[in-house]
Amino acid sequence: MKRAKSKPQPAPAPVAPPLQFKYLGKVVEGKTTRVFLALADKNHVVGIGERIDNQYRVERISDETIEFTYLPLRIKQTLLINQQSGKL
Repeated sequence: MKRAKSKPQPAPAPVAPPLQFKYLGKVVEGKTTRVFLALADKNHVVGIGERIDNQYRVERISDETIEFTYLPLRIKQTLLINQQSGKL
């Protein structure tokens, strides 16, 4: 008895790793906002358009979120910051 050939399943779409940044605070100077982030044992101070370890780029900073692009896959991710800090 012959088995019907099944079509191979498409590979799942790649996904970015979960964001591991911890929001520490921000500073606003004029129209420029920079955020303080911790990742493992490293601290980062970044603004819009800046890269972190050539893996992430900061796209947008608001009072509630920081939006990143995970550069290797060009996937956008959002970090909720008001839940972590309690207040800004």
